[in-house]
Amino acid sequence: MYISFGLLTVLALVIIFIATPFKNSTNITSATKQYRSSKHGFSINYPSNWEVLNEKGLAKLQNNFVFALVKRTPGAIFGVKIQKAEAKGVKLEEVAQALDKDLPKNFNKFSKIGQEVIALKNQKALKYSYTFSSKSGIKTWQQLVIIPTPEKVFHLTAWTGFQETAEQKEIGKIINSFKVL
Repeated sequence: MYISFGLLTVLALVIIFIATPFKNSTNITSATKQYRSSKHGFSINYPSNWEVLNEKGLAKLQNNFVFALVKRTPGAIFGVKIQKAEAKGVKLEEVAQALDKDLPKNFNKFSKIGQEVIALKNQKALKYSYTFSSKSGIKTWQQLVIIPTPEKVFHLTAWTGFQETAEQKEIGKIINSFKVL
């Protein structure tokens, strides 16, 4: 199911995020790089000041991600997971309702910011944003974007510190560049 896979995504990212130090940053770079995978069926653009995680870095995420980026200062992460499409005809609004029910049970001080159905390069997607506090008390902003296709479901997951940051704007640009091949 889309939701349990999403929860695994969130939990794996929390582990890395908590270990990453925070600093204020306002540096938004205009230079971008592109990642393209015919094997996984997507391409994405990202700022050149973000680092692509290698196999060792992906392994720390319990091998659930096929691609991940990290911006070490001030601490932001973006990842892509892929799930085989199991439930044909699932409505994105129903996925959002299931997240509304399940996420508060799994996160300390969970607070939903919002949700919307968006179009990414002509693909319908659910964008779901929220905050939570880690076990160590760090308040975190997280955004899930779920993109169903007939063959697979793409899960884009990103998070950074709670305050509105330049990284949240960069994450928005990364998400908007996502393209199913």
